Amino acid sequence: MRSRLPAKGQPLSSRWIFTAGTCDMKPRILFVDDEQHIIDGYKAALRKKRKQWDMVFVASSKEAMVIMEADPVQVLVSDVRMPGMDGEALLQTVQQRWPGTLRMVLSGFYDDATSLRLVKSTHRFLAKPCKPAVLAESIERLLKLNSVLTNERLRKLIASLDKLPTLPGLYVQVLKELESEEPSLDRVGEMIEQDPAISAILLKVVNSAFFGLFHTVTSPSRAIALLGMETLKALVLNVTLLDRYAKAEFDGFSLEKLGEHCFRVGNFAKIIASTETDDKDFLEKSFLAGFMHDLGKLMLVESFWEEYKEIITSVRKDNLLLFEEEKKRMGVCHAELGAYLLGIWGIDDEVVTAVRGHHDVDKAVQGFSLPLCVYVANVMDHSLNQYSKKYQYDGFDESLLDAVGLLDRLPVWRAHCLEANTED
Repeated sequence: MRSRLPAKGQPLSSRWIFTAGTCDMKPRILFVDDEQHIIDGYKAALRKKRKQWDMVFVASSKEAMVIMEADPVQVLVSDVRMPGMDGEALLQTVQQRWPGTLRMVLSGFYDDATSLRLVKSTHRFLAKPCKPAVLAESIERLLKLNSVLTNERLRKLIASLDKLPTLPGLYVQVLKELESEEPSLDRVGEMIEQDPAISAILLKVVNSAFFGLFHTVTSPSRAIALLGMETLKALVLNVTLLDRYAKAEFDGFSLEKLGEHCFRVGNFAKIIASTETDDKDFLEKSFLAGFMHDLGKLMLVESFWEEYKEIITSVRKDNLLLFEEEKKRMGVCHAELGAYLLGIWGIDDEVVTAVRGHHDVDKAVQGFSLPLCVYVANVMDHSLNQYSKKYQYDGFDESLLDAVGLLDRLPVWRAHCLEANTED
């Protein structure tokens, strides 16, 4: 290993770049923190990664800007409170000038007000002190997303976005509370109650046929106590995103209808999963993946408004499959984009895989799986609740269900979903 020093006249400070021969193919990670012991801690903790990553360590936002100007990095990890140009300003600048750089906050301080500002320019949040394994895993997951973007058109499409969407503020606040040392559902309930849309959805979910309660729940706080944490996070995330894109409406595309579809698919996925397993973790992931499966459509509507309107118009006019027309015209589909976005936000890998494959399940994976569950739930909803007579959907692929050994389960799943659909 050797240390590649800055060019003559460039401030040295605590910049330290790991290299091992050529590093052209290595992902570059930039760490920014004004405390030397933190920088030293990063170096020691991540020493084993020096053969895989090209790591740069600097002590100020000013030095970070010099690095970015010379050669933008794949991932930026920054503290918030620093003298001079603080981390918040750095993140905002990087977002504006290098939107393709994935941005992570690693800080021991950010109150609710700061969180709400940072959420507009940050993809991931980690709190100090952070275990080295957690930090490394978080970076690995961000890098993994870029490595799976093997489709060149998908890479170009992602790169053409004015900005990569960031997490909604309310979701970050809820997540921060749930991951605190002493999380309080009462405090989460107070946050939720400030948002009528999310409160209404929470109550709708907990009072749905799936829960089979003998009384009606009218309090968001009570609803939160009955829901699993993954379900709660999915609801908050999806509803706040739908609200963010509320103006994205045009003939043939309705956010209200999309939201209803996503809710039903999440519910159906959990119902279907419950007939195959009693694993609580799997049940929660099934709802999350089902509820978030069409997130990529929001990304396409927001960032490619005119192009996507043309796609939707053609799909409705000629009875085409939407995901196939997306692939034909843009080279990618909403499933791939949605999975990418969920991935950079740190959503569970299994959920990301299920979202990515809900139109293309791997026949080689035998038995019941999360992608298969979401695929079936999605087709089930399209068959039971058709948006319009001109809406073409891909029916059940019986060869797929037969290949994974579950064709005989389809009538059972249909009966349970039909019952829930009728009761709701």
